[in-house]
Amino acid sequence: APLFQAVGAAALSVACHEWTPQALVNTLWAFAASSAREPRAFVLSSALALQSAWDEVWTLKRIPNIAWALATLRHCDVELLEANSAVAMVRAPEFTLHSLANLAWSR
Repeated sequence: APLFQAVGAAALSVACHEWTPQALVNTLWAFAASSAREPRAFVLSSALALQSAWDEVWTLKRIPNIAWALATLRHCDVELLEANSAVAMVRAPEFTLHSLANLAWSR
């Protein structure tokens, strides 16, 4: 995990609110996919930044990726998860089967 600690430290040197929502989601996904449990500070900062960019966050690709990454990282952000779930329920008919499976698994 030293690589991910270094990436997380470098990522935190740029305020998360300055990142695009896609960059935040991609980085969260990368940490989750690698089974890295660090850096928690980046995960927390990303979750906060995503909350402040609601309108830009909720695309068909990002919704299941956010759910999967946060569940894999075992990060429970109730407000973010509830918002993600609310949008997912409205847009459920638009998702692929893979995306629906990731959403179901993440709960």
